Amino acid sequence: QDRIERLEKLGFPWRKRVGDNEKFEKRCCELIAFKEDFGHCRVPKIYPANPSLGTWCISIKTTYNRIQKGMKIRTLLPQDRIERL
Repeated sequence: QDRIERLEKLGFPWRKRVGDNEKFEKRCCELIAFKEDFGHCRVPKIYPANPSLGTWCISIKTTYNRIQKGMKIRTLLPQDRIERL
């Protein structure tokens, strides 16, 4: 963690993994479809129709809440993705 902080202070250009945007957009589309079906975005953690969507939603909510509290996060959730949600 200390090494990461030192690199960030130097302005190290972290790269997104290949396909991250596509995966994010796919999950957003799945979330939109869920909302159209159920009228809300509260995907259960265990959602048999799409188990990975429930897991993704929990992860996104946790990361967002940590950002709001000023905590360090391990997952990349830039402002443009927050606005997309």
